[in-house]
Amino acid sequence: NKVNKNQRIKLIEKAKKYYKNFNNLNIAILGTSFKPNTDDIRESAAIDNINILLNEKANIKVYDPVSLEIIKEKYKDSIEYSNNIDEAVTGADLCLIFTEWKEIKEYKLNNFVKYMKKAIVLDGRNCYEINRIPKKMIYEAIGTKKGRLKFPRIIYYTYKILKDNGKIKREIADNVALDEYKKYRVIQDKKHISDFKKLVIATKSLNSF
Repeated sequence: NKVNKNQRIKLIEKAKKYYKNFNNLNIAILGTSFKPNTDDIRESAAIDNINILLNEKANIKVYDPVSLEIIKEKYKDSIEYSNNIDEAVTGADLCLIFTEWKEIKEYKLNNFVKYMKKAIVLDGRNCYEINRIPKKMIYEAIGTKKGRLKFPRIIYYTYKILKDNGKIKREIADNVALDEYKKYRVIQDKKHISDFKKLVIATKSLNSF
């Protein structure tokens, strides 16, 4: 159904925040099996996304530790194939993760920064804890607190005790919250940081969060 299909292409929708279109972009796809420890790609969200990206003229490089040969049979020379993650992400403008393989979950995160042209990683399987993300890497995940922390929660945890106990001034509390927001980097662009500042200033009470 339409709702399920929209869920399957959610990473592409997220990617549109960073790129207006995917024409000639280098995109790494990590994981094409529908789940770890199988080469079955029939229910894989990666397939839907690869098809859309090909239609939009993206340059796609795929890594999967098991299903690569099956993917080759399906896509032939329309995409590139990698035997390891380093190779897949090298020169990439964007990386999309679709399978929580051990190899992907244990990948050194600094290598995204080291090898990618732009270290933008969108994760459909919540492979990484948000506090492990390098400063120069943009990381968004779907559907779990591992990959994102909502604005009110950041406010709550960063200055509830300090402010409510009257130990520091409001301006200092705001800065603490903002620093924490930058640390977690749910979104990195200046507009959202500005919006966050306004949210902090507008917050009168934390009891509802």
